[in-house]
Amino acid sequence: MADFPRPYWYFVIGDLVDFFFFLGIPLTALTGYYLCKVAKKMKKIKLIRPDAFFLSFILTLLIYNLTGLIRGEAARVWLFFMPLAVISSAFFITNYLKKQSRIIVFLIAFILLIQTLLVEIYFDTYW
Repeated sequence: MADFPRPYWYFVIGDLVDFFFFLGIPLTALTGYYLCKVAKKMKKIKLIRPDAFFLSFILTLLIYNLTGLIRGEAARVWLFFMPLAVISSAFFITNYLKKQSRIIVFLIAFILLIQTLLVEIYFDTYW
C-alpha cells in the first residue's frame, strides 16, 4: 500500500468545515453568533452555566481538531458533538431571541430541509 502524506493544516481547517457543514448552515451561523455573544460576555465576566457549557463544547472541539488525530471524515467521527451544538443553539434561541424564537425554529428547520435536499440532489448520495 502506498503511504499518502496528509498535510496537517489542510485537515485542521477542512475537518472544522466538514463538521460545521454536517451540522447545517443555520446551526453553524447560530453557533458563530452565539460565540460572538459569549466572547463579549467574557470581557464583562458575566457568564452563566449554559454559556460555560457552550464554551466547553467549543474548546473540546478545537482541542480534538488541533491534535490532528482525525484527518478526514471528521463529521462522522465527531458525531457525538452534534447534540452539544444543538442544545447550545436551542438555549441561545430560547433565551436571547425570545420574541422571534418560534419563527426562528421553523426557519432553521426549513433551511435544514432545503440543505438536505440540495445535498441529496447535487452530491448523488444514496440512503
